[in-house]
Amino acid sequence: MGSLSGSFGALVLEFIKTTFMIALPVIFIFGYAKRRTKYSLPWIIAVMLMLLFCGFYISRVLTLPERVATKSIVRDGISLVAEGKYEAAENRFKELEVKGELQEFEKRMAVLNNERNASINLDQAKQLIEKGDYAEAERILKLIPRNTRAGQAAREIKIP
Repeated sequence: MGSLSGSFGALVLEFIKTTFMIALPVIFIFGYAKRRTKYSLPWIIAVMLMLLFCGFYISRVLTLPERVATKSIVRDGISLVAEGKYEAAENRFKELEVKGELQEFEKRMAVLNNERNASINLDQAKQLIEKGDYAEAERILKLIPRNTRAGQAAREIKIP
């Protein structure tokens, strides 16, 4: 039930956000058109703009469930990556590929692989420190990208 209400809540929030994003310009355009002479060029342009915004709004509302589902998959996958559950995150991100969101899938998989490799390198460096191979451990720690969670942990490691 919690997942359903969370999904419904996200759907409603996205609907409200989309409605306000598109309704505000339409209100201003409507106010402009109302003050113009009917069927004049400015009035026709304003009406065309309103119709364009209405078409855009309809297309956004029709794709709303897919966008919310995609955001949910991405949010869950990012959370799993943060927990270090790389296999589960990879399976979650593969749902993006199935949905046809290839660009988002590739972007998330690149981040996932970067985090996974950094974590493996961090673990390897810790093992080398325990064995006393400080030079090799330091070399591996320098290879870890700073923009990863493992990179942040690697900066805190002090090599004797």
